This record gives sequence, C-alpha cells and structure tokens, in this order.
Amino acid sequence: MAATLRDLGLLGPDVHIPKTEMVFCALRASEDALALARYVGRSAHRVVPVVLADLPGAPWSLRVRAQPAQGG
Repeated sequence: MAATLRDLGLLGPDVHIPKTEMVFCALRASEDALALARYVGRSAHRVVPVVLADLPGAPWSLRVRAQPAQGG
C-alpha cells in the first residue's frame, strides 16, 4: 500500500502486486493526476484507478450515498 500517489512509483519489487491492481485515490492537485497517469502507463500489470471525486467528463461514474442503519 502506498501512502500517496507519488509513492506508487516507489514500491519495490518485493511488494506483491496481482495481475490487476485497484488504486483508490483522491486527486488533490494536478501533480496527483500526473503521478497516477505515470504509474498506470508504466505498470506491467493492469491498473484500475478508482478516483474518489466529482470529475466532469468522466466516461462513467458511480454515486454513493450513506444511509442510516435500519434498527430492529
């Protein structure tokens, strides 16, 4: 696990990465978007970025709302 998007590229070869990796992240600055794009472009495996934000022009999105638990 990487603490920041910039740390993704610093993961060493000793870190086990599956054939498909999901990266959950928030883009707080343009540098974050660049770091993510670099990581996805350079990876030898499939990377599925899940960006937690409101991104206009995204090819698709998923909207999630919290609901109070039902008591019983």
